[in-house]
Amino acid sequence: ETPEDYDKHFILTADIDLDPNLPGRKVFDKAVIAPDTDPVKGGFQGTPFTGVFDGDRHRILHLTITGGSYLGLFGQLGWWGALACEVRNLGTVGVHIVSSAGAAGGLVGLQLEGTVWQCRTMGVVSADYDVGGLVGSHQGGTVIQCFSAATISGDHGIGGLVGWMNPNCRVVQCHSTGAVSGTGNSVGGLVGQSGGSITMSYSAGPVTGVEDVGGLVGTGGHITHCYSTGAVTGVSSVGGLVGSGGVVTRSYSAGRVHGENLVGGLVGDIGPYVLHHPQGVWDVNTSGLWASAGGVGLSTAEMMDP
Repeated sequence: ETPEDYDKHFILTADIDLDPNLPGRKVFDKAVIAPDTDPVKGGFQGTPFTGVFDGDRHRILHLTITGGSYLGLFGQLGWWGALACEVRNLGTVGVHIVSSAGAAGGLVGLQLEGTVWQCRTMGVVSADYDVGGLVGSHQGGTVIQCFSAATISGDHGIGGLVGWMNPNCRVVQCHSTGAVSGTGNSVGGLVGQSGGSITMSYSAGPVTGVEDVGGLVGTGGHITHCYSTGAVTGVSSVGGLVGSGGVVTRSYSAGRVHGENLVGGLVGDIGPYVLHHPQGVWDVNTSGLWASAGGVGLSTAEMMDP
């Protein structure tokens, strides 16, 4: 609760149960660490966390928040140039976060810089926009070796791990398995809307949206050595791996895909910003589709051929 300490180093020495039904606990109305202090003003108002928080493989249990923007255990992680800030080896389990606006995540609402490493989330997170199982809005830095099994819902920019991702961001060796649903566009099993790079990662949960809906990514991004296996359902620009846009290399999808317009086993719609034709494969048997805006369709037997 002391902003003057937000640039210091911390280590968690035991699990902490924040169940609001326990004595002395509560339902929070903002992030626990580095919260937005003035929700009336636009943008993040407050002191971001720029130090190091080492969970030492412990857990924060049953964190419950109902509020506005920048919700999570951390409201904002990092500031421009704060490359050394880090959250690592931490699990937020049984989270229940409901945002009336956006930038909400099971661990971090807004990651402006720094590294989130070997962290995990489980529970429920919902917001209007930029909502993810781990990070809501990822505008700088790296997320590496993390996973989320949280159930995610919202309107647009909805992802199983990260909701919205800037071009200068990276997601490496991560995965998500929870159900993801959106009532609008840019809905993805791992990342909702991406301009950054996603490498050696996968998603396995079901994804439901309206436009730009993908098993791994809803819209955009540079995707390399990734895959998705969850069922994907949408209306327009629906793909087994990517809904619309992006650069796809050495990746595949194997989930069933259903949509009405611009539907593909691997990619629904190449989009206006693609740099080259998608390079990947999809399972025509499990997806139920023989067409895609790029990639090569293979039978299940061919997919299993070394």
